Amino acid sequence: MTSDAPMIISEWDWFKLQLRLHALERRGTAWIVRYKPQDKTQTLMCSIWSETTQGLIDRRAPIDEQRSFYDTWAPNARRNVEEIVREIPHLRQTFDVMRDMVVEILYDYGMGSSVICRYRGDEWTWNYGDWPPADE
Repeated sequence: MTSDAPMIISEWDWFKLQLRLHALERRGTAWIVRYKPQDKTQTLMCSIWSETTQGLIDRRAPIDEQRSFYDTWAPNARRNVEEIVREIPHLRQTFDVMRDMVVEILYDYGMGSSVICRYRGDEWTWNYGDWPPADE
């Protein structure tokens, strides 16, 4: 067996590998990004969990206050992906982060997570039900 045998992978597979490395290298205890590439459509879901979101939801912060954070996280996530795409010859011509990428902000409730909001292109959608919640 030789360890220098060439291996051919697609640009999409290389992209997925680079995304995994990016997520692992930047993962921390208070900030986690996970990428979920969709092979059939060559689209990308980027999920962000942050301790900041946990605090905002737990103290029932108004949506405007929450968006003051999330509205900067989505463009930053897109820039990170654009940096990866820029290094892949054909993909940089076909993959558009505004069209092909969705960024979602997550709230971890212990046994799983809920989507707080999503960014697709220039659109923002709130996904966490009525807010602020009624007093208990």
